[in-house]
Amino acid sequence: MQLKIKTILDEPLQLPVAYHHIQQAIIYKLMGDSKLHDGGYSYNNRVFKMFTFGPFNGNSRIEDGKIEFCDSVSMEFRCALKSISEKMVLNISGNGIMIGEKNYRDVIVTSSDKKIESEDIIIRMLSPITVRYTAPNSNKTIYYNPGDDEFRQAVINNYKRKYNAFTEGNSAPELLFDVIDVRSEDKYLTRYKDFIIEGYMGTYRLRGCCEALDFLYNVGLGSKNSQGFGMFDIVTLS
Repeated sequence: MQLKIKTILDEPLQLPVAYHHIQQAIIYKLMGDSKLHDGGYSYNNRVFKMFTFGPFNGNSRIEDGKIEFCDSVSMEFRCALKSISEKMVLNISGNGIMIGEKNYRDVIVTSSDKKIESEDIIIRMLSPITVRYTAPNSNKTIYYNPGDDEFRQAVINNYKRKYNAFTEGNSAPELLFDVIDVRSEDKYLTRYKDFIIEGYMGTYRLRGCCEALDFLYNVGLGSKNSQGFGMFDIVTLS
């Protein structure tokens, strides 16, 4: 299920440019006491939250490492669990939304339950794909880029782990993933708390059954989805 959340501001809102952790805090507060807030779905000692979200949008300007939204700020949220999205809508209706230390009550929420009806789609990232591995000797995190041979397989392997976790062990349907167009300006670096994260925007192709593509549409591609990575939009149906 998908939500578009628009908050009307009574004064300009200033945030750090690296605001992923602020968005995540908003979402967890709206979820309240829930499976995804308190834990998630586990597979091979990895935990998956089964949701993703896109960047803040709105009339804004950036200066001195800060971004200031003038009159409104909006974001998109998607989740594999319809009950979680419905709970968030109820909480917004009753309590508004907290951004930082301020509570906003003038919030517009639009919900939808879009289904993908094609088995071959071209997608464009709304938030970056990030995939990585940890070097065994140094414990250093290495991020793959779309030019690496390992990038494509890492995205597919991540999908399989998420699907297995969500379905409690069912084999993931076959998925094909290809890089279509990624340029130098599509590289994305940000700080999440004390960590630097590298990801990539760009255009890609997904082929698989509708169930698999629906699942990815709602949970995101690659890792760190619950930190605001891996959300995509459909450009064309092939």
